[in-house]
Amino acid sequence: MKRVFIGHRGVGKTELLKRHQSYFPELPHFDLDQEIEKSQNKNISEIFKNQSEQKFRDIEFSIFTNLIQNENFVISLGAGFNPENIPNTIEVIYVSRRTDSDGRIFLNRPRLDSNLPALNEYLDRFQKREPLFRSRADFIYHLPEGLKSNNLIEKHIFKSEYAIKNVFLTATNENLNHFQNIELRTDIFSDERIKKILINNKNTFLISYRKKTNQYPFTTGLIDWALELGSPPSEIQNSELIISNHDDEIQTAIEKFKSYPQFHQKLCPIIQSWTELEIGHNWQSEKPDQRSFLPRTSPSNKKSPQKSGWRWYRQLQFSKQKINFIQGHQDLDDQPSLFEYLSSVHKVISHSQFVAVLGSPIHHSRTPVRQTENFDLNVLSVPIAEVDFKSAISVLLDMGLIAAAVTSPLKNLAGKLCGKDFAVNSMVFKNQSWTGTSTDEFGLEKLIQQIPNFKSKTFAIWGGGGILNSISKILPEAVCYSAQTQKPRDEKKTNFLPDVVIWAAPRKSEIQMPSSHWQPEFVLDLNYTENSMGLEYAQDNNIKYISGDVMFYAQAEKQMQFWKENLKD
Repeated sequence: MKRVFIGHRGVGKTELLKRHQSYFPELPHFDLDQEIEKSQNKNISEIFKNQSEQKFRDIEFSIFTNLIQNENFVISLGAGFNPENIPNTIEVIYVSRRTDSDGRIFLNRPRLDSNLPALNEYLDRFQKREPLFRSRADFIYHLPEGLKSNNLIEKHIFKSEYAIKNVFLTATNENLNHFQNIELRTDIFSDERIKKILINNKNTFLISYRKKTNQYPFTTGLIDWALELGSPPSEIQNSELIISNHDDEIQTAIEKFKSYPQFHQKLCPIIQSWTELEIGHNWQSEKPDQRSFLPRTSPSNKKSPQKSGWRWYRQLQFSKQKINFIQGHQDLDDQPSLFEYLSSVHKVISHSQFVAVLGSPIHHSRTPVRQTENFDLNVLSVPIAEVDFKSAISVLLDMGLIAAAVTSPLKNLAGKLCGKDFAVNSMVFKNQSWTGTSTDEFGLEKLIQQIPNFKSKTFAIWGGGGILNSISKILPEAVCYSAQTQKPRDEKKTNFLPDVVIWAAPRKSEIQMPSSHWQPEFVLDLNYTENSMGLEYAQDNNIKYISGDVMFYAQAEKQMQFWKENLKD
């Protein structure tokens, strides 16, 4: 094996390397940054500070060149290593997370451009490096958020010990070694290239006609004909033919399918509402052997709560329909990853029920990974806007939702749904109604205990939203501030100087930083996102920072107990 990991700063390459070594203990593994520090007897920050980034890159390339002389190796490369310098004889795995494009702020890594704010520094490099990573990658490993320990599915992926059914990867280049079922589209590959690929590979191929032509060189096997091109020509109708519709509104597409009852029908419209999703779901459920429903998100709708796309629905349907797709070299919001596919079809004991984390945004959530460790059910991330909460819950319930973790901004709505007078973060559908509780207070208590002698400290709560009441119960003397106006909610507390700032605000343009007169000892962040404004505040003011990780994992344990107690019957 000659394999290297590439990826953006903070994605988790070093920890992945450690797990990979446990999967392949017989192979030598190297973290390039650690090898540099050993050779120079200096840490990376010192090299950057006392020499230069260019000097560091020269040392980096020299040590990399020495390491690849080994007969076998696995190497984790720093984000700044130029992937164009990796020989073609080496397998390159691009480690990617969905939060890469959100940006990250680091407290323990050297700054690369102190003229830029920390988040802008990351995003600037992200934009430059992303196309280089993708162009050199032989395989993209979509690392789930929150995966930090050895994982059987991950092990199967890296050992290529998995089988896939009814799911295809849309090829955008000819790196096909990691997949068994490949879609080749005529708008991506020429007919001649497709013919050569078919000759040289033993994969299962789906040929998708996506552009007008007078010739139909592919007439056998699995063929997908897009109705945007008109009626399917007679030359291909004796194949295992799939009729698809991508451009029409959902009801129009369903009506057109009535002319082709003899073929498998693949419905792929842009879905704008939960009502449309329900229409497509019911249509597919009527004849699951003959119909596949693959909802898509409008490219112009990226700032909506459906930014994460309908991938959760596709993940839910993996075992229920003939045609599905997973992420390849071209990331599409609606396509699940290989990891999500394997999680859905190999671990679950029931395909008729599932658990979800609900909120917006939700793509950063660690709940699916954390709670799948305890549940033999799908745990899905479902983005929901506040205005859609009631209709979405009804649709999800009909699809098999039995329990949910609830995040901002839906906690108060969840409380009302469960008949509670407080914000709810955990729900279970039991005895034909929803019951709920909040485990946030338990998580908060664990987080606050990270502060030495916390009982003697003064606390300010910056923001709060749906969790403000829970914080106030634990810290009744804490002073609450609006993160938008910078003013205390109690006007008598204008001269308050806290020892600890509890950061309870999201990253939004209207969020302000606390007064420059404050000199707190700690920032206690309720967020665990790596671009949190709490992180930014701590870094800019040289304040000790404590992430919301502890809170998340503590409340997740209580949440699991609540679910299990209420679902045991």
